Amino acid sequence: MPIPGKASDNPSGSGGNGQKQSEKSKTECQLPVASVRQRSAGLTQADIEKPSAEDAGNAVTVSKLPTVSIGKDWADWSYWGFGGILVMVGSLQVWFLYGTLKAIQIQARHMERQTKILEDSVSTAQKSADAAFAQVEAAKSTQRAQLRIDFVDPEWSFNEESGGYRVRFRVILDGITRAYVLSDSIIAYIAQRPREKGAWMAMGLPRNFTPELSPYFGDTILKTNQVMPETETDPSKVLLAKEGKLAVFLNGSILYRDIFGDEWMLEIDRYWKPWSSFGDKDGIGGEWYPVGSGCHDTHRKVDTNYRDQLLK
Repeated sequence: MPIPGKASDNPSGSGGNGQKQSEKSKTECQLPVASVRQRSAGLTQADIEKPSAEDAGNAVTVSKLPTVSIGKDWADWSYWGFGGILVMVGSLQVWFLYGTLKAIQIQARHMERQTKILEDSVSTAQKSADAAFAQVEAAKSTQRAQLRIDFVDPEWSFNEESGGYRVRFRVILDGITRAYVLSDSIIAYIAQRPREKGAWMAMGLPRNFTPELSPYFGDTILKTNQVMPETETDPSKVLLAKEGKLAVFLNGSILYRDIFGDEWMLEIDRYWKPWSSFGDKDGIGGEWYPVGSGCHDTHRKVDTNYRDQLLK
């Protein structure tokens, strides 16, 4: 600072003024330094640690992370212990399941072998049963009663005793046991074509048909082809039937039961055809043939299952 009252060494006034300005400038430039030092000297430790606005824009680079020590307490060890127990339990369960699976596989193989043995046994038993059943049926067939019927040529002359033109027949019992006749019917008529099936005139067979009664001889008389048939008395129609210009039809049935409880149906559906119709003009007599396909002239076993169901 200049000393007051002392003359300036610079002879020129201007030069002194310039020097004073220069020194004044230096003094003004040095003032902030003293101010910064004074402010720095007055800061506390808390103010130093507190980040300032000037430090916020400066980046801090950490070259090495600090070492952190993490310790394990009883909760961590219990967690690991519980997890180990679960692993052991799961392993035991897998082992047990594997053993169970092996046991199931072994049992399945045993069952397959047993099933094969059972199938062979069933097949053998079925064959034995079939053979036994065949033997039983063979024995029944030789013992059971079976009925059949034969017809002779119609009589073309009027029979006074019978009151008409007779058609004779015989019923034969094949077998060594009796047949219980449940029902029998027959009808003989002259017509151009067969009527609807149905007959109601009894043949007169004994109900308890034993082998000693075989053959059984019977007869019926020719009827008219009407809704309510009557005895045929027209000789001209009988002559046309004899010549084969009209046909003589026979319908009937015999229902009987054998000693084994089986029921049988002997159906009759035939017509008479003279030998002369085959071209033999001198031929005498004729033959009885099944009508159509013969589906109604059969001997068949009757299905009685529906009766058993009704009785239940």
